[in-house]
Amino acid sequence: MSRVAAFLLAMLCATQASPCSDGLGDKRARDKADRIEQRRLVSELAEQADTIFIAKAVRVAISPQEQWAQFKIAEVLKGALEEGVLITYPVPETTVIGCSPAASFKYSWPKEDRRYLVYVREGTLLRVGDLERMWPEISAKEEGRLVRKIVAHDDV
Repeated sequence: MSRVAAFLLAMLCATQASPCSDGLGDKRARDKADRIEQRRLVSELAEQADTIFIAKAVRVAISPQEQWAQFKIAEVLKGALEEGVLITYPVPETTVIGCSPAASFKYSWPKEDRRYLVYVREGTLLRVGDLERMWPEISAKEEGRLVRKIVAHDDV
């Protein structure tokens, strides 16, 4: 293979890298930066939300005709809802194009029979955070701790 052909092949392979590649070779550095961004988003959402609660999604409708989720409240962290109440919210139609958990942090659709940390503002879902999620998102335990700390500070 000629040097020119080898160079062209190398360039072709380089351009076939992940469309989400940011040029950083250190995945740990990217993951760390993304988790910092997720924590910032939790703080932002906790401040914006007028209601935050832990609940189980009991019914979910996601179709071209309707998008909504019904939750059974287990614990209220912020706001004036009561535990045990069933409440229904429209699920916003959102398309996310992103390469990191932080890019889609605010945009997830609930699934029936799963537990969530739910952020609401004026009747609109801001975030539905799955309590059973895994790395690379921050843990549900960490998110809950951050929310409780922010909410406790707001009450002071």
